[in-house]
Amino acid sequence: MFIKIYGEKSTVGYSVMPYTVALMSSGIWLYYGAIEKDGHLLIGVNAFGCVVETVYIIMYIVYSPPHHKIRIIRLLSILLCILCTIILFTFFMWKGNTREEIVSWICFGASISVYGATVGSVVRAIRTRSVAFMPITLTCVLTVNAIIWGVYGFLRGDAAIWVPNTISLVLGVVQVIVYL
Repeated sequence: MFIKIYGEKSTVGYSVMPYTVALMSSGIWLYYGAIEKDGHLLIGVNAFGCVVETVYIIMYIVYSPPHHKIRIIRLLSILLCILCTIILFTFFMWKGNTREEIVSWICFGASISVYGATVGSVVRAIRTRSVAFMPITLTCVLTVNAIIWGVYGFLRGDAAIWVPNTISLVLGVVQVIVYL
């Protein structure tokens, strides 16, 4: 998708929402990795995710029409404020396992929202009977990602990781079926 945006120097009808939500999710998971014991893998993967999503969003902003740029920057500002509020609130309100448990539930919701953000393209595909703007590459990558993280979470016994990824796997498969 971003190769197409770069090539056409236009956002060509794609939505920035999945990428902004993914950035928010990576930020929350990065925080979870920082407060959880043995969260090194979560930190590394989600730090990389934050960088990649930021690059995608910057590219999207560069090739967006001027009126969309303002909306995207507002959306990013709101999401950043939410992320900072979550981090500060949970950091100062709770300690130890309680904080970890609460943040894990927030991560649960963030993970589902990443896959839910791409559902809008499914609705659009059904309504218009066209999958032209359905981000199938993103959907496939997210589906494979859900499998990998689901297995990882299951093997660790961390329901905050495997449960949302199992739900996300189902959402991803549905999206691929709609695309086909």
